[in-house]
Parts: sequence; C-alpha cells; structure tokens
Amino acid sequence: MNRILLFIALVVFINQDAFSITPPPSALPQSFCDHATVSNLVANGTSLQWYEKVTGGNALSSSFQLATATYYVTQTIDNEESVRVAVEVTINQAPLIDELGVVYGCSSYTLPALSVGNYYGNDNQTDPFFAGDVIEADRTMYIYGENECGSAQSPFFIIIESALSLPVNESVVVCDSYILPDFSEGGYYTESGGNGTMYNGGDEITMSQILYKHTTNSCGSAETVLDITINYGPYVDFLDDVHTCESYTLPHLSSGNFYTQPNTAGDILYPGDLITSSQVIYLYAGNGCGEAQGSFYVEISELDKTVSLEENTFTASQIDASYEWWDCNAEAFVAGENGQSFSPQTPGLYSVFITYGDCSIWSDCMLSNSLSAEDLKFEKVSIYPNPVSSILNVVHKQSDKIEKIVILDVSGKIIMQQSEKINLVNLERLGSGMYVLKAFSNGSTQTHKFIKE
Repeated sequence: MNRILLFIALVVFINQDAFSITPPPSALPQSFCDHATVSNLVANGTSLQWYEKVTGGNALSSSFQLATATYYVTQTIDNEESVRVAVEVTINQAPLIDELGVVYGCSSYTLPALSVGNYYGNDNQTDPFFAGDVIEADRTMYIYGENECGSAQSPFFIIIESALSLPVNESVVVCDSYILPDFSEGGYYTESGGNGTMYNGGDEITMSQILYKHTTNSCGSAETVLDITINYGPYVDFLDDVHTCESYTLPHLSSGNFYTQPNTAGDILYPGDLITSSQVIYLYAGNGCGEAQGSFYVEISELDKTVSLEENTFTASQIDASYEWWDCNAEAFVAGENGQSFSPQTPGLYSVFITYGDCSIWSDCMLSNSLSAEDLKFEKVSIYPNPVSSILNVVHKQSDKIEKIVILDVSGKIIMQQSEKINLVNLERLGSGMYVLKAFSNGSTQTHKFIKE
C-alpha cells in the first residue's frame, strides 16, 4: 500500500504597526507655564519621539512650542518604534487678575468680590483688604495675584462723590454772543434731562435760548436752567441819496431817528416830515450794545414857475429848462412855442409847462396885455397846490359862486364833474399825469392846468 504524504505550507504576514514587540513608553499628564516646548516634556523610555496625532505626521522638534492639548509619545528600541501613548499637556499662565480702573462711590465704596487676586492698600502686599470692606475717602488700591507661572498687580482708583448740588436757575443778558463758562462736571443741553444738543464750556452762543446745565455722578443727577438773552448792536437803515422835485417826505425807519446834524446834534426829524431844501439827513440808533450812524443826501430841485410879462411877451424865470406854452382858453399847447419867452398873437390866457431834469411844473395862467376888460372875469378862480397829490383847493377870488367844475385829461375826455363842495376836490383816485380843470361861474368859464402826482 502506497502512502502519500501531503505538505501544507502556511505563510503568516505580520503588520508590525499593529503588533510591535517594542513596549510603549510611560508618561503622566503634565503642566507647564507659558512658552514651554517639546524639550520640557517628560516620559520613561528610550529614543523618545513626540507627535500631535495618534497616527501619521512627523515627529515634533524639541523647540516646538506647546499648547494645552493631547500629545503622543513613542520610544524606539533596536530601530523598532513602539505604538504612540497619549499624554495630556496643560499650559498655565501668570494670573489674570481683575482690573477695575476708576470706580466711584456715593459717600462710600464697598469692595466687590474678585474672581482672581486679593486687595491691598499698597503695592508691596503688606496692607490687605477684603471684599466687603467699605472705603470712605478717595484713594488708590491694588489687586495682586500669583501662581507657579508668575504674579500680576493692577492699581485702581476709588473716588468718593457727594450728592450733587447746582445753583438756582440763572439768567444772563449780553451783547452779540455769550461764552459758556467751564463746567467740567457735566454739560449744557438744549433739552432737559441731558437730552438734545450738547454744548461744552467755552462754546459760543450767538442767539437767545434756554440751556439746561446737567450733571450726573454716582449719587444721581442735578440740573439747573440757564436763560441766555442775546442782544445785538443797533443798526440804521441804508438810504440811497435822493434827487426829487419840490419836496421829499421822510420815510418810516426800522430803527433809529433822523437828525439834521451827526451824533444826534441839531434838530430831530420824524417820518412824514417834509424836506423842502437840499441837505444831508443823518440817521442815528443806539442801545446798550452800541450805536450806529448813517446819512444820505436829499437834493431838491426847486423849479421857478414865475412868468414875467413885458410888452406882450411872456418870459419864464426858470433857466436852462424845456418849455411848452399853453393856451388856457383853447386848452391846447401853442404849436412851435418852446422857448423861454413867448409873444402871443391872440389875446388871452397863457401858461407854460416847464421841465428840468426829472421835474416839471405849470405856471399860472396869465393874461396877455391885449386882453379885453370883458375877459378879466377869467381871472377870478385859482387852484392850489400844483402839483397836487390828493386834495385840490379851488378858490374864487371874488364873491361869485362857482357853479360847477369839470376835470378833463389832455385828450379832452371828461374824467370827473363836481357841483357840490367845489372848493375841495378829492383827486386820490386819479392816476399821475397832467389834467385840465374848468370852473363855471356866472356864465363864464375859467381853465387851469394841473399835475396829479
């Protein structure tokens, strides 16, 4: 009987990472102060290597700076590295003590509990204080703490405050502007309770207003009212120089008064006063904040409306003017007669319209030398003033009654008629310009030319 022998070969692959014959090192959790490195780590073993990961990665250098974390250590024997062992590392720091800075107390201050450190009354830790101690005066104190990694000290300042008290409400009256006084304990506000816009001492206030002086400390708040009235220096109106005819009426002023001389000298003048001669008018205003002055020149052009008659030739007294001669009977200008003198060809009443610059005036109607006695009755009525602004006076020189007056414009259109209260004619509704007045009396008619201003 033949025997058959069967050989079975068994090959075993061993993962050296999973099964190492080198025992691992031993190490305990470790604590260090700040700035410790791998060189400070301690473990029992040979040829130690430290890692940040449980597997993989490179070994850490001896100068690698440690942080609070888990590190891993191996040892190597006969070129065979052991498995990695976890080591807990804690990095401690010098104590982080409380810092209080500046604290305030109303009448007193009670030391609060500290999370780190202790109180001392000096910087060499020989005068201890404790949480709950009451401080009743301003002083400097210290918080000190230490551990195996060092020590730390922090000063703080205690300020003891009193209940606030401000003066009663204040009022100031000044000129032009007001500089707020220094008030380092608080501020000035446009609204009560420390609200609104805030101003500080030294700020300039240029308009009247009420400010609230407000301050706050550990004892509460206080407030007082500051009523500021700003008065301003006076001013006078600026009036341009005036060139006018016959007269000028002083206008109303927004401030101050008129005078005939500077510095309130001479006569005082009032709005509505009539200036009839060329002169300088002075203005003055003053108050507790100063004075102001001004002046303007009033030039009055006084036209001469007189006319002389010699040998049937009329001559206007005003020189260097323009002239238009008027036939009072025909109620029309005499064609071509524009000289200073005029010799009428027909007997009758004549006047002249004189213009000089911006001013003009009518002369009275005058009889030529050849006028008959029958026509003299036209001379009985006169009018004034001329020019007229509102009321025209109509006067009969003899006892004859004026029966009616008629007012026409220069085109001959009747503007108004009046048969009652003939002596006073209200012309306020008439526009400015030249008009003709006809007066009827005892069957005769007299004509006058006038200007409505």
